[in-house]
Amino acid sequence: MILLQPILQGAIGALALRNSNLSKRSFTRLPLQSFAASTNQMDIKKHDYEDGNGSKEGAGGNDDDQKHVIFLRHSTTFMNEYLGRSLRFGAPGFTDVFTDAKIRNTQYLDTPLSPRGIQWAKQSLSKQAPPFIPDVDLVVTSPLQRAMQTFEIGIRPHFEEQRQQQQQMRSGDCPPVLAHPDAAERLYLISDVGRPVSMLQESYTYVNFSHCLKENNDDNNNGNVWWWTPGRSGSSSLYVEWRPTGQGQRYACPGEPESDFDARMTRLYTWLQERPEKCILVVCHHGVIDWMLDMDFDNCQWKKVPFSAIRQHAPIVITPQ
Repeated sequence: MILLQPILQGAIGALALRNSNLSKRSFTRLPLQSFAASTNQMDIKKHDYEDGNGSKEGAGGNDDDQKHVIFLRHSTTFMNEYLGRSLRFGAPGFTDVFTDAKIRNTQYLDTPLSPRGIQWAKQSLSKQAPPFIPDVDLVVTSPLQRAMQTFEIGIRPHFEEQRQQQQQMRSGDCPPVLAHPDAAERLYLISDVGRPVSMLQESYTYVNFSHCLKENNDDNNNGNVWWWTPGRSGSSSLYVEWRPTGQGQRYACPGEPESDFDARMTRLYTWLQERPEKCILVVCHHGVIDWMLDMDFDNCQWKKVPFSAIRQHAPIVITPQ
């Protein structure tokens, strides 16, 4: 059975993008950008953690021996809000080029959670422990800071509380937390460009960044550039722009081709499959979850699924524009 976190209904920005001509099933596979600031999202009533028949996870069969993965999408970011109030991605005149260096570097490069996103992570995740907390054996997070912030604000306090309770009983510890570059969002915009591991380690001392350090180590960069760039991670050295152009669009960086993203998701799928842990929490992004589950997630939405429910391959459907 599948355990579903409340879906946030009525997000105006998300609905506007869902109804736009540039759907996520178009050639761009654009992730939907929920815009919490434009709605009364905080007041939306949550669904029960049950399926449509009112049965709890595990009802109707014993799946204790199966591996499960919990996918959690990050909370709302500055870029989510920018996309919610500006031109849609790829529209004539769209740009992610910000001339103010301070705003670019603090709000849009490796975009962090906005104040609204911090509030939403606290309200939707940290106020009450999600029921999966006792089951998690391993946490895998995208190295993009919006994912690690969401974990730190909304989930980590529950693990710390659990650890303190277990210590009183002289057992257990918090599950290990690994940052994995393959769990990062497809690089669409400047918001998906990462920060060097040396910087991330200063802020997230409890996270194991060894997989980021291994990424591209043949480039002699000490793992500081772990995110996708043209000519690396097995990609072609000849970059061809695939995002809409010719009508005033400007982009701050190259975008990750779909073939490279598919290869990266396949690596992540295989890596998760080979892990010995029975329950893995993956804190990641809309594009990753869409590839794995073929589902649209709002910010801070999570879902627990048996590993067998994850698709090994995501079909690419081109929608006429």
